[in-house]
Amino acid sequence: MSIYLQNEFNNYLNDDCKTAINAVYIAAKKHNINIFLIGGVVRDLIMNNPIKDIDITVEGDAIEFAKMLEKYDYKLVFYPHYEVQPLIGCFVSDNKRIVIADRKTHSLDDLLRKAALMITDYSSVAFDFAYMRKPVIYYQFDKENFLVEYGGRYFVHEKDGFGPVVRTKKDCIQEIVNFFNGEFNSSSVYAGRSRVTFPNYDKKNCERIYERIKAL
Repeated sequence: MSIYLQNEFNNYLNDDCKTAINAVYIAAKKHNINIFLIGGVVRDLIMNNPIKDIDITVEGDAIEFAKMLEKYDYKLVFYPHYEVQPLIGCFVSDNKRIVIADRKTHSLDDLLRKAALMITDYSSVAFDFAYMRKPVIYYQFDKENFLVEYGGRYFVHEKDGFGPVVRTKKDCIQEIVNFFNGEFNSSSVYAGRSRVTFPNYDKKNCERIYERIKAL
């Protein structure tokens, strides 16, 4: 697919589309995921028209997951990392239950306050969520590659994390279903880790910081 894209599409793609396709290809290859070009991009290629936008789909259970969101009356808010945010236009959802959150229109602070569950990989934003005593799922499908690329971890999620660590899409969805059903593994172990990490939970952090600075 990569060779075909490079040889046949280059003359028809603008720079934004080239960047998006390359990023998706690298991620798909890295995680052995099948991806497909669909919709208008195929038509434009056949008709030798300039390609101004692209639609890419992946193999998965998106429809069933959307039905599950509808059943339990939840929304999934996808907030990409700030380095991915410039490509926010490459992510599209026509389902009212799935929201693509642009940092220009969605405050991360507001999202954290309103969210009932966080799904992340290695992001330190999980600390903010755990401080609010709310459940976290760590979906680390690329753990081996992550450790090689970043040379280790400053935080061992299995030992010190604030929620279960899952490696497969199936297990991640199961943990989400458990949450929907009130059976989420928010055990005393994770709650205990949160209390140890954040012993002060009294809305006086600003006061403590001020007093420490004043005492310098």
